[in-house]
Amino acid sequence: MTWSEVVESRPEVLVIACCGFDLARTQRDLPLLLGREGWPEIPAVRDGRVFAVDGSSYFSRPGPRVVDSLEILAEIIHPDLFAGRFPPRPVLRLATVGAGGAARA
Repeated sequence: MTWSEVVESRPEVLVIACCGFDLARTQRDLPLLLGREGWPEIPAVRDGRVFAVDGSSYFSRPGPRVVDSLEILAEIIHPDLFAGRFPPRPVLRLATVGAGGAARA
């Protein structure tokens, strides 16, 4: 999917799970994403529903951690139903778009 397709799809939630990267590495690369054209107009960005997760540990490997990945997604997508129901895992919630349209991590 191209970046313009992401922006045009107007996602309500974004989960950034960089393949092969842990959360610390993903955090270092976030400025590349935050500066993309159209970023501030995405509903997930405006509503503060953008999350970075450890793609290497939870989303890039088959096996028992698939269950952990589903629990992470459940809490992110439906916090009203699942918040606090699973063991805590490293998830970074990006801040909403700030003044002047600049997003902050």
